Amino acid sequence: MLGVALTQWPYDANCGWSLYAYLAAMTTLLVTAGWAAVAAWRFRNGAAHAVALVVGFWGVVLAAEQILPRIGYAAATQTWRCRVAPAPRQVVAPAAPAVLPDSAVSDTTGGSTGGRTESLPQ
Repeated sequence: MLGVALTQWPYDANCGWSLYAYLAAMTTLLVTAGWAAVAAWRFRNGAAHAVALVVGFWGVVLAAEQILPRIGYAAATQTWRCRVAPAPRQVVAPAAPAVLPDSAVSDTTGGSTGGRTESLPQ
């Protein structure tokens, strides 16, 4: 059942932890198939032994599909770890000048002085 279930693996097994989980499940399949083949051989059960060998071969095929592109044997190469895309650069816009209300701005051209009169020293 595990050999059939691995063909429907629900996660993306391209890289990173999801790949490692997939390979752990694959290792479980191969160990179980090997154990079943040895047990069937000891109990002289030919049909169970043949099924265990077929499941073990299927496990090797599924493992080769993931491992061979990562060790450089296949035409298309893949990596073990996921590449992290660099963060996009944030462009900081210059701050807009502060706009003060008209009453807070002093007029140096002789305009409004806020109701006060000033005398210049002589």
